[in-house]
Amino acid sequence: MKTRRLRAIVLVFGAAIGPALILAACSTKRTERVPTERELRLNVMRMWYGAKSYWESNYEFPPRSADWNPPNTACDGSRRRSHRTADWKTSPTWEALNFDPSFGDDVYIGSYRYSIRGNEFVVEARADLKCDGKLTVVRRTGRVVDNMRVESPDPEIPLD
Repeated sequence: MKTRRLRAIVLVFGAAIGPALILAACSTKRTERVPTERELRLNVMRMWYGAKSYWESNYEFPPRSADWNPPNTACDGSRRRSHRTADWKTSPTWEALNFDPSFGDDVYIGSYRYSIRGNEFVVEARADLKCDGKLTVVRRTGRVVDNMRVESPDPEIPLD
């Protein structure tokens, strides 16, 4: 009888408190992100498709190149820190690419660049993933072919 009553009490408290704990854990703002190359690859593909979409709508690429944004890595010596969304310097180029590196989160890693040369563009991402001074760079090129479509001479970037 006591065991049955104890089980009932545990179930009631578990049902009431469990979802609240899960919600609190999920809604906690992260201030540090475990850096992965996958995030860089995803963002390069997002920039690439943003430039392609812009060309398909306007028959030109976003007109201005955008240098590394932010210019520094997310490392403080050998310690990892994440860029904050407030570090992102928006510009007409980034708006034309419809690009924000944070995926709606408050933090992100990496620096991003968009360059244009004639009918070709390059999108790049870089990050010091282990804060050891070695940059990981992901890059993809796009160019107009036959004044009709945008293609990449680079192999497809694996996202997994």
